[in-house]
Amino acid sequence: MNTFIGTSYELLLASQLTKEGVIVSMPIVDIGVDLIATNRSFSKCVPIQVKYKSQEPNIFLKKKEALSLSETESYLAYYLKDAAYFLPYEIFAKLAIKASHRKDEPTFITVNDNTTELAAYKDALGFKKLIETIKCV
Repeated sequence: MNTFIGTSYELLLASQLTKEGVIVSMPIVDIGVDLIATNRSFSKCVPIQVKYKSQEPNIFLKKKEALSLSETESYLAYYLKDAAYFLPYEIFAKLAIKASHRKDEPTFITVNDNTTELAAYKDALGFKKLIETIKCV
């Protein structure tokens, strides 16, 4: 993935969250997440991994990325060519398939095979759930 495109999606999401009154930080050091979203009372902090994929319709994480997200109540913001998905990591983990035949042992969700399960996390509906999680609504 082109680094500039990936960064532009991180900034897009940071901007959208800020418009909703969420405090957004970007870690200086690579800690396995791209954004840290916090409510105004600082009582809730949600790490977010942002991904962009222009071609195949899979939501994909490398093993190292999945491990870093599994330790907290984190979110995965995945921008595909025609849609965006905002998934709690626990939902990703429940639906994901492990590609154990690959050395890097990634996990992925084939979007076309999981349209019903993913509908609640797609586009505006998924973004609303992310906001509600951060704001503790």
